[in-house]
Amino acid sequence: PEVFHFDADRYILSMEDLSDHRVWRGALNDGLMHEGAAELMGVYVAAVAFGTSIFGMDPEEQKMIAARSTNPQLCTITEDLVFTEPFSRGGRNSVSPANERDAAALIADDVMVKAMGQAKFAFMTQAEALIHGDLHTGSVMVRAASGDDGPVDSAKAFDSEFAFYGPVAFDLGALWANYTIAAARATALGDDDRADWCLALCDATWGSFETAFRAAWPARRDPRVFTDDFCDDLLARWRSDTWLFAAAKMSRRVVGLAKASDVETLPEDLREGAARGLLQTARAAVRLRAEDSGTSHYIAIASDALRTNSTR
Repeated sequence: PEVFHFDADRYILSMEDLSDHRVWRGALNDGLMHEGAAELMGVYVAAVAFGTSIFGMDPEEQKMIAARSTNPQLCTITEDLVFTEPFSRGGRNSVSPANERDAAALIADDVMVKAMGQAKFAFMTQAEALIHGDLHTGSVMVRAASGDDGPVDSAKAFDSEFAFYGPVAFDLGALWANYTIAAARATALGDDDRADWCLALCDATWGSFETAFRAAWPARRDPRVFTDDFCDDLLARWRSDTWLFAAAKMSRRVVGLAKASDVETLPEDLREGAARGLLQTARAAVRLRAEDSGTSHYIAIASDALRTNSTR
């Protein structure tokens, strides 16, 4: 949202009025289809990633801004609740009795735990660009061009208090995770077509992100060693890391402190299979991303896990 005025001394913040928008998670839960929102989120992540990185900024200025953008208290929350507690005993985890064995299997999965260590290390050390830090569907507001449903003419990321300089793929993984959670809800309710649509949002966001980032690439400040081949490799790594961060984010929404209403508002008999399908998607994602990190591969894995475990 556009910021019109900020007075640091008096703690006054004036921002764009979004009362004609609605929170995207609620719209998804209601079965609405805001076409184009996922693409706009990809463009948004790409613009911030390029514009606040060493590719789009003077390196000295970028370092100073990165230093001013440290956010240790809120980063610690993410480090604990997303990357650590869901994969270890104790802490603030909670899970329904029907999924206690699934949560125990997650903690006992050495491959998963090692992958979350890799994800946490990347989150804590890779200061690539300014990231939103909490970019789930509850942190996006959407507005349809006409009525309550259909193509959007506006999508806004808000609630950016977790922002800091971190790994670009984290925001993309958060979006993928929440699209998968929306698909889990649709699958549980017996709407496989809608579940396919929700999972296709992963491809929409990644495709628009890659297109927008490549479009900005010719304007990079130092092309001497940051070649086109470098860009190809960078995007490939980010796509693979998106799988990793998606696995972390969907796991914490099932077994961690903060749940997602997509699953939590399902009838109890349907919630069990949706939660199990999400955990199995996460565990498969960390294992299979190395062999093929394409979006279609991820979508196939998620679709199979969600449908196989559905208790509808």
